[in-house]
Amino acid sequence: MPSLCIAAVLLLFASGAGAAEEPKTDSTTTAPAKKSTPKKKKKKPAPPKNAEAIPLELLLPPAEPQAAPSPVAPPAEAKTAEPLPSAPASPPKLEPPPLVTSDSAPATAEMPQLGIYRLVPPGTEDDPALRSIEDTFVDVAQASKRYRTVLKVPAPSRLCEIADDNCFALMGGLQQLDQVLVGQTLKAQNGVAVKVRLIDVQKSKAIGEKAQMVQSQDKDEIKVWAEALACDLINGAACKGQAIIDADLPEMRVVIDNLMYPRSGKNPETFSLPLGVHNVRVMVGERASLERKLLVSRAAPAKPALIARQIERGSIVLLRPQDAQPAPAASVATAQVQKSRWTRPAGLALAAAGLVAGGIGIYEGVHSKNLRDDANARYAQNNGVYLQSDVGTISSAKSAATTANVLYAVSAVALVAGLVVAFAF
Repeated sequence: MPSLCIAAVLLLFASGAGAAEEPKTDSTTTAPAKKSTPKKKKKKPAPPKNAEAIPLELLLPPAEPQAAPSPVAPPAEAKTAEPLPSAPASPPKLEPPPLVTSDSAPATAEMPQLGIYRLVPPGTEDDPALRSIEDTFVDVAQASKRYRTVLKVPAPSRLCEIADDNCFALMGGLQQLDQVLVGQTLKAQNGVAVKVRLIDVQKSKAIGEKAQMVQSQDKDEIKVWAEALACDLINGAACKGQAIIDADLPEMRVVIDNLMYPRSGKNPETFSLPLGVHNVRVMVGERASLERKLLVSRAAPAKPALIARQIERGSIVLLRPQDAQPAPAASVATAQVQKSRWTRPAGLALAAAGLVAGGIGIYEGVHSKNLRDDANARYAQNNGVYLQSDVGTISSAKSAATTANVLYAVSAVALVAGLVVAFAF
């Protein structure tokens, strides 16, 4: 079709050129024949007749097909015309498109890349406690979703001191990192010392610094401390985890780090706490258990970390599941504990008082006998005559003997009554 159209156009131009040349020759030869020229111009439609047979149909389609798609194009242009005005207005609104089209590609492209240098000093790579600290920082950084990638970088050069931000920023820039995390872990006799710094490579400046002394040799406890430290440094805020405590009496109060936490009435009870190691005790009234350590990590707990029980004597025990084997029985009801709580101590106190009275009675009895013996000895020395002083001694001996007999009776009654109250009720 394009070749036919071109041929038709060439024929028209050729015929038009021939028709145009004829009037010029006629006009030049005869001046008065100007009237005939319009007649010849009226006869000029003849060449279009020859063109109608072939090219006119071909000419009209190419000219009008260009207009024909134009009515079809307006709907398409009308649909695309809406974004066109928005295109100049969209430059300030370039943020919505990436959020709508793909959350991953544009978002990750803007996220920084973090490199974590080895935190374990040379020669201690096989220490599981120190290795867990390093692995924990990597896991927390990956789980934070703040970085495009998190890379483990070999131990830093000895030329860079731990506080030399410019040196580490230069090394991080050579490794195409946006941020670097450097630090030291030192093992002490009573635990582990950790010091870490987060450095912005572009700014050559530390944007975070944390230090912690963990006074424990337990691997799990050290890992929990490392999680809390890493989360605070990388996320800029304290992260929280969950802990489950089995306290089977509703009147049991849970005190964590000297703060009383409310209970929902369920058992076991789930508490939301900051990551790390906490001190816990359980109270019923004025009675309290011994404090226990509670480890709170990022992992969701599947079973209770501590078990609280009230035993027959009214004591409250707080145990770890691994220490409570077999599983402890249910707690004794508080009403039963309170009923037996005053009888036994009171009975034992009464029995103790009886024993004390008996001891005093024995002393008075011995004292009475000694006084009587002294009076009799002086009586024999004076040829069967009591002196005035001997009469006083005999009177004191009789009083001591009476006191001893009374105390004997009181002691016996108190001892029997105390034992009955303590063990029979």
